[in-house]
Amino acid sequence: MKRLGCWHDLMGRKGVGLFEAADAAALHRYLGQCSPFMDIDIAPVLDDEETAAVARSVVADHRS
Repeated sequence: MKRLGCWHDLMGRKGVGLFEAADAAALHRYLGQCSPFMDIDIAPVLDDEETAAVARSVVADHRS
């Protein structure tokens, strides 16, 4: 897991973190260290190539 950056809104008690992880469990373990202090929402994202591959799979699944 690699932390690419974190940005904080101290007064609003919010922030955004950008991570690269091949292992979701490792990301959850890392974020578990922060969870007692804040609410955490995770939104996994894919790059263009990965998104195209998943989209092709979804279309193929619906054709079956």
